[in-house]
Amino acid sequence: MKNVKRKIQKIPSLLFWMLLCCLTASAQQGMTVRGIVLDDDGEGIIGASIVVKGNKSIGTISDFDGNFQ
Repeated sequence: MKNVKRKIQKIPSLLFWMLLCCLTASAQQGMTVRGIVLDDDGEGIIGASIVVKGNKSIGTISDFDGNFQ
């Protein structure tokens, strides 16, 4: 009987952590940044690396026209 009470007491804590994880995951769905990378002559740069400042794990590269999203 004691084991059942312990398991029941852990349920609110488990639900709290599950809710916290869901909120964190939904907060990561942010905005989309679009733009174009140009050289000094105004031509698009192919394959330029674009990263979020302060977080180098989020990024992309430009396409044939210098566009990125």
